[in-house]
Amino acid sequence: MMRKIVTPLMIAAVVLVVGYLGLIWHNNVAVQSPTQAEIAGTWEKSVAWLASNREMALADRNPILWWMIGESAKLTGDVRLQQLFADYRATTNAAEADSVWQTFFAPERYWGASFSQQSYAGYADYQQYFLFGLTCSKQLADEAIIVDQHDTDFCRRRHPLSPACVTHQMMGFRFAQRVGCDRLDNLPEKISRLQIGSAARAGPPFDFQQPSPADPLAEQSHCNC
Repeated sequence: MMRKIVTPLMIAAVVLVVGYLGLIWHNNVAVQSPTQAEIAGTWEKSVAWLASNREMALADRNPILWWMIGESAKLTGDVRLQQLFADYRATTNAAEADSVWQTFFAPERYWGASFSQQSYAGYADYQQYFLFGLTCSKQLADEAIIVDQHDTDFCRRRHPLSPACVTHQMMGFRFAQRVGCDRLDNLPEKISRLQIGSAARAGPPFDFQQPSPADPLAEQSHCNC
């Protein structure tokens, strides 16, 4: 009787272990980088979809998606994106003026800012790290959840099954680098370490040693707050 019970349990345990290891492999395996033609084609389809579904897009209030649209509009000069982003900002400025995520669109206004804990405590760890990266806030820098994410081993320890974790952490590092945050040491090395240890290692390495000259925040002074 005991043998009949133990055998299914052993099989289930093996399946769980194999499944876990499979997820780890799947989330970290190197993949072929897309070609420039593939990137351009996908980008055009995305912009065309946004233009065709304008009202639906404007109804989505996710600030980081709109930050991405705004960055794309600046980088490409595409008038469709520029107008769409301008329309979003016109409504956001009035309706969400007190949101902490205004930092996405004008980080220079929020360098070293302090926020009520209620305004950010309910967000996910990586979202709080974005807020720190965008503002270089001393208040946020002292939070345990922020300090923990300075460590490039954070994702392996806290989110081993989430392939998005490394991307989120790298974005937090990059935000901090763009605004010249001096509360986080060795940023280029940290970013390089994440790239080498993630699926991004299959593609060409990116040089994050210095902000791009085209970066509108590159000429700003460091945060000495």
